[in-house]
Amino acid sequence: MSFVDFLLARLDEIEAAAAAERAHPGMNEYDDDTYNSPARVLADVEAKRRIVARMVAQIRLGRQAHGWDNWEDMARRTLQDLASVYADHPDYDEGDADET
Repeated sequence: MSFVDFLLARLDEIEAAAAAERAHPGMNEYDDDTYNSPARVLADVEAKRRIVARMVAQIRLGRQAHGWDNWEDMARRTLQDLASVYADHPDYDEGDADET
């Protein structure tokens, strides 16, 4: 499974659970401990900070400052950062980074 497929599957899960909970509060299997656990929130914040820092460096220093010959590497690393939030998920595989 590629990082893109993995990320989209996690987002689909979260969206479906939250939509069901919104429609029928307390009547679903929405697990706030899973979707909004402190560990998940902190991992999400850290991933987004890495992405912001990378984008700022890219803008300020230019693409060659980090040895990126093209935008593909930055896009791949950004997807890796986003997926890292779900590192505790059984389908997470860091080796999928090269697949899209």
